[in-house]
Amino acid sequence: VTAAGNAAVPGGIIPGGGTAASNQAIARLLCAPYGWSTGAQWNALVALWNRESGWSNTAQNPTSTAYGIAQFLDTTWATVGATKTSSASLQISAGLKYIKQRYGSPVGAEAHENSAGWY
Repeated sequence: VTAAGNAAVPGGIIPGGGTAASNQAIARLLCAPYGWSTGAQWNALVALWNRESGWSNTAQNPTSTAYGIAQFLDTTWATVGATKTSSASLQISAGLKYIKQRYGSPVGAEAHENSAGWY
């Protein structure tokens, strides 16, 4: 991820986000180093963030401070060394780090979401 908050990829820069499809494209690239860009892990991440935000990098929960694709609370950003941002690339990077730290994988995060209603 570049200083501008965009994911650097071979041949260029991925824009900061926008549509659900473009945000998923960013996520697929950022998931690759985790081994999560295909199969059950990818499917779990898609389902998790479909439920949380519909993959909108500007989604705001009206009853809490939850914001963005991963629906981080204001207090969650710092736990992964990030600050609240509208950048899809930075949100996804932070969300993936959080999932890895707390649940080990998207499958683990989705299982918690399904049982507790949050992750």
